[in-house]
Amino acid sequence: MDIERVLDAMDPADRPDQPTPKSDRKYLFVAPAPDRLPDDGMLTYIEIVGIYDVRDVPERAVLLFSRESFAVLKLLAENQIVFGVELHQLVGLPEADYSLDFDQVTWNLEKVSYAPLVSEISLAMEAQRQVEAASQTMHDIERQQYTRQDGSVREQKGFKVTGASSHEHSESNETDEE
Repeated sequence: MDIERVLDAMDPADRPDQPTPKSDRKYLFVAPAPDRLPDDGMLTYIEIVGIYDVRDVPERAVLLFSRESFAVLKLLAENQIVFGVELHQLVGLPEADYSLDFDQVTWNLEKVSYAPLVSEISLAMEAQRQVEAASQTMHDIERQQYTRQDGSVREQKGFKVTGASSHEHSESNETDEE
C-alpha cells in the first residue's frame, strides 16, 4: 500500500498536517487474530480489517490482524508517526498463530509478553483495591452500613439521647427493613 494514496483518500479534516509527537501517540498492541479471544477481562481486543478501523480504538487496545489484513498492519507499522500510534507486538497471546508472515511485518516493533502483562495489570488492580480499602475512614464504613444500594438511607428507629452527658444514651439498633 502506498501511504500517499491512503492519505489522499482520507477526509482532509482527518489528514495529519505534521507528524504526531511520540508523547501524543496512542500506545497499542498488535497480535495475530486468535481462534478464540482470551477472557482476561483486562485488555480490549479489536479485530482490524481496514485502516479506518484504527481511527477510534482506545488507548492500550490489542489490535488483532488476520492474514488478509497483514497489509494494513504493515502500513501502520511503517507509518506509526503519520497515524499517531505507537505499536508494540504482543507475543504469547493464547491460540494466536505467530506465522513467518506476521513476524516479517512486525520485526521492528518492540515486543511485550502477554502473560507477564496480564499478571502486572492484575497485581496493579489488586493493589489499587487494597489502597482504596485502607483509605476508607470509619465514617465511610458506617455510611456503607446504613446506605442502601439505590442510595437511599435507612431510617433509625428508637434512637434516643437521654441524660445530661452526651456519653449517656440508649440506642436501639433497629432499622427499617429493606
